[in-house]
Amino acid sequence: MIALLKTGWQIREPMWFALGLLIFITYLIRHRQRVAMTLASTQIWSNTAGTRSAMPKSWRQRCRTIPLILEVLALSAFVTAIARPVLVESDPPDRLGRDVLLCFDRSSSMAALDLDPAQSRLTVGKQLAGEFLQRRVDDRLGIVTFARYADLVCPPTLDHNAVTELLGSVALVDSEGSEDATAIGAAIGMAANLLQRTDSASKVIILLTDGEENVATSGDL
Repeated sequence: MIALLKTGWQIREPMWFALGLLIFITYLIRHRQRVAMTLASTQIWSNTAGTRSAMPKSWRQRCRTIPLILEVLALSAFVTAIARPVLVESDPPDRLGRDVLLCFDRSSSMAALDLDPAQSRLTVGKQLAGEFLQRRVDDRLGIVTFARYADLVCPPTLDHNAVTELLGSVALVDSEGSEDATAIGAAIGMAANLLQRTDSASKVIILLTDGEENVATSGDL
């Protein structure tokens, strides 16, 4: 087996190149014989007419080598094809990253501006989470959001662009709505169930919240 390039190209049947070389040499010898015979007959005609040097060359004469070139290219392509060139690619290495699930609090208390006068806690948290996601190149990332209820926004995936886009869409619940609560336990439980079904050797849950569990403790599940 002969390696052509470092990119993984290999020739499975290199002996066909040797046969192709023999065919090419035989073909070239026969072609030269035909050309010699043609020139000999032309010379006889030229000596008889005495006008060969005065006659301009025709397009047929000028292009007489084109069929030879095309035939050589066709023969080369044929020999290369039967030599079975293949691109060998190694299997991807086992993924070394973790499965990471972000549990993101979106209750109304995340609207506070104490971390940054111009941005809410939720906005600051999403920015920090986005920077964290960009550094987790080999990890499968997912998002669970929660207020009174836990919601799966994105299961663990290697499509980090999709995760980043979905993270940007996380929004606060209505402060006067029935969903405004902090169900930390429900979010962690959902994340744990999801991670149990993955095959990663390392699994992580990251909780982003500013409050305490107030759903399970109140008995209002």
